[in-house]
Amino acid sequence: MSGYLIPSGPVDSIYEIKNSEFITSVRPIGSMDEMKLFVKEMREKHPKANHNCWAVITGSPTDSNTYGFSDDGEPTGTAGKPIFTVLQYSGAGQIGVVVTRYFGGIKLGTGGLVKAYTAAAKAGIDASKLVAYSPMNFIEVTIPYNQEPHLRYLLDQCSVLGEFFYDHAVTAKLSVREDETEKVVSLLSETLGISAGITVRT
Repeated sequence: MSGYLIPSGPVDSIYEIKNSEFITSVRPIGSMDEMKLFVKEMREKHPKANHNCWAVITGSPTDSNTYGFSDDGEPTGTAGKPIFTVLQYSGAGQIGVVVTRYFGGIKLGTGGLVKAYTAAAKAGIDASKLVAYSPMNFIEVTIPYNQEPHLRYLLDQCSVLGEFFYDHAVTAKLSVREDETEKVVSLLSETLGISAGITVRT
């Protein structure tokens, strides 16, 4: 899976059940440090709230190294994991969700909490505008001056944009979709031959 969905911007929604109010905040998140700041922001915004439970996928939804979640004092497994499960089913990545709970005086029980946090997270995801995102790789190509026309023609055929820099040789810096990288590198190698220096960065 190369492309996936990401939130286009911040969204907040409210879900209420048995006098408890669940405020769901969804944000684009690209690292665990960003998520920590996001949780801190919500705690400062809602100082009287009982809990700020959260879940995050900081990168691709298929990369388990980018996962995280917290029950923030709720019974184990009743808040963070349900929120995270909703994130997984959404197919989104680079996304963080904080569900802030104001207790209304009526206990929901563990099953009730799971249902409430699931519903609150789903309401937040449904309210957010998820947009398609394709991870990019960066290709740097160094060629002799006489091969520049060939490179420009090839890039035009592949609909790839690049920046050109001139020194003792010509260097082109290209941005290519991750799922197109292998094809573009292969075409560059075949067209330009061994005189081209090709480097790929993620």
